[in-house]
Amino acid sequence: MSDSESYRVTRQILEGLVTVDPNTGAPAPSLATSWTQEQDGLAYVFTLRDKVKFQDGTDFNAAAVCTNFERWFHLPASARPDPSAVAFKQLFRTFSDDAANSSYKSCTTQGTNKVTITLNTRITDFLQAMTQPGFAISSPTALKAQNADVLDKKMSGNSVSAYAEHPVGTGPYEFSSAVDGKVTLTANPNYWGDKGDIKIINFIPYGNADVRQAALMSGKIDGYDLVTAGNFDPLVKNGMQILQRDPFSVMYVGINQSVPVMADLKVRQAVAMALNKDALIRKFFIEGTGQTAQFIPAKLSAFNSAVPGLPYDPDRART
Repeated sequence: MSDSESYRVTRQILEGLVTVDPNTGAPAPSLATSWTQEQDGLAYVFTLRDKVKFQDGTDFNAAAVCTNFERWFHLPASARPDPSAVAFKQLFRTFSDDAANSSYKSCTTQGTNKVTITLNTRITDFLQAMTQPGFAISSPTALKAQNADVLDKKMSGNSVSAYAEHPVGTGPYEFSSAVDGKVTLTANPNYWGDKGDIKIINFIPYGNADVRQAALMSGKIDGYDLVTAGNFDPLVKNGMQILQRDPFSVMYVGINQSVPVMADLKVRQAVAMALNKDALIRKFFIEGTGQTAQFIPAKLSAFNSAVPGLPYDPDRART
């Protein structure tokens, strides 16, 4: 899966070489403590964290990292029914069956705690991409034992492998069970990092914001994500604690330019000027939401404050 709610679960179980700094959004150490860029951006050398074990007792080391990268590169077509959804393809363009056009070249080890990822072409956002949950490192032992590349199981209507039914990583929580959509995780007693006080986490999906709110109010659940503008005031009035963070997301209107009229730049500009963004924000979004003229959230370093965008101007839009 590639939705953020599923990632909230997988991030507790599996970790990547790098993670995201919660304050800056920049790549930060995780299973790799440091890294260097070499060969003019065609190679990245990662120094790995010592004395880390996967939840099944397998040692985390350079060989384990390369096992994962090589698995992604050689992933058989039968294990990627929708290649566009696979993080490896999104970043490296192709798999080993089209190696000549792949940005990925190799993964090599230098001892047990250093690994080099070599590229055929430079990828400017390579480190940022490595923070994605799709590049989390799994236990090589579990991948092999549970036939990770054979999708002979079913989960929520999707074809999955036995490994998908019991993933094994290095994270602070271990997978326990998944029954009727409810996922249960238990604390990893051997976690290398800071351990929390919560021993068991139950992730329970609620598809409706009002149902989530009611479950919290009744004490059925301890907390939930995705607070909506309509829920915000009732939660505050009932004394609930709401944790807010700087936004890392952008809501946008997508335009299909294969429709002839939308291929005209002036028509697209007219659509932009006809949208009253302030009115939409006041009605549908939580206080603190702002306008933007680009896809990059203002919190991230790539945000360009010099991009003016188009103003709300219905008269000009009509002309």
